[in-house]
Amino acid sequence: SIGASAFANCKNLKKIILPESLKSIGEGAFEGCSSITEITLPGSLKSIEDIGFGYSNLTKVNMLEGIESIEDGAFCVCISLTEITLPKSLKSIGNRAFYGCNSLMEITLPESVESIGVRTFYGCGLTKVTLPKGLKSIGNEAFGACTRLEKAYIPDKLIDACRKAFDSYVPLFVREK
Repeated sequence: SIGASAFANCKNLKKIILPESLKSIGEGAFEGCSSITEITLPGSLKSIEDIGFGYSNLTKVNMLEGIESIEDGAFCVCISLTEITLPKSLKSIGNRAFYGCNSLMEITLPESVESIGVRTFYGCGLTKVTLPKGLKSIGNEAFGACTRLEKAYIPDKLIDACRKAFDSYVPLFVREK
């Protein structure tokens, strides 16, 4: 485990190599680390607590197979984040996980994702979204204030929930079965 606020605001920390045995990253552990630009998260990781990497200058995040959830606020306000690789093992993405990541223009959500929290991608720079067919729940404003979003492909069973997840100007298209 890496404890809460362990490396918070370490402005000169440039590189992190996380061990394959790492199970958790505490609340705010790398919050505000402005010199870290890339990170690979091991598959052994079970949780990244609130704002684990929030307000950092990450540009690229690679999550390895095995990670099943991204907790609340894990990458919130990482305004330089442009690339994230999500594993096929991912099942849930918490509230505000990528809130305010306005440089994030594209994301591929694995078909394994079953839940997306409230305001998860709020204010991101996404231009197109395809929600997984197996998605069971999506929070209000999950994709709110994504002003560049031109279209969203959604599972037919979540049409009503998606109306609250996206701003009204975003055209919603039902995915083929």
